[in-house]
Amino acid sequence: MRIIIASHNPHKIVEFKELYDGDFVSLSDIGFDEEIIEDGHSYLENAEIKVKAIQERFPDDLIIGDDSGFSVRALNHEPGIYSARYLSHLSQQQKNEKILELLKDVTDRRATFTCAMVLSYQGHTFHTQEVVYGTIPLEPQGSDGFGYDPIFIPDGYEQSFAQNHELKKKVSHRALALRKIIAHVQYLQD
Repeated sequence: MRIIIASHNPHKIVEFKELYDGDFVSLSDIGFDEEIIEDGHSYLENAEIKVKAIQERFPDDLIIGDDSGFSVRALNHEPGIYSARYLSHLSQQQKNEKILELLKDVTDRRATFTCAMVLSYQGHTFHTQEVVYGTIPLEPQGSDGFGYDPIFIPDGYEQSFAQNHELKKKVSHRALALRKIIAHVQYLQD
């Protein structure tokens, strides 16, 4: 069964393929180049918007949409659902450096990664949302991963997601959500 991931982000597609040996295809793989406006007020709403946009053109495929973000408690939970567009004039490395600069005199360095996922298949939908709690180090840690991974150390660990890829595959917000989605895919197939 073909599983369409409602994303053009190659990093996300790699993560999905590493976590589950399914027939995953991206929007690029299926030639979907229409812009999907993510104007929801929550991660879940944005994930639903993506799924609905793809579902109209590919009603017979299993579709997974996700929306995720990074929230910093001391920054009033920013960037949150705007993580991808946060400080959009800066590179990702510069965004990370800017966040560290904003926190330079702050002792509360708590942060979260959140991922909402929606699965749609033949009129059936399933939703999940997972949160991973952690802290922000004083400087970027590691060069693996992408996005905010170098500035997030999950609670109970001493390495960032960018330092330990196996850790990220085990406890990241996307990994936790995808495991629940895959369990539901298996339920639908049985």
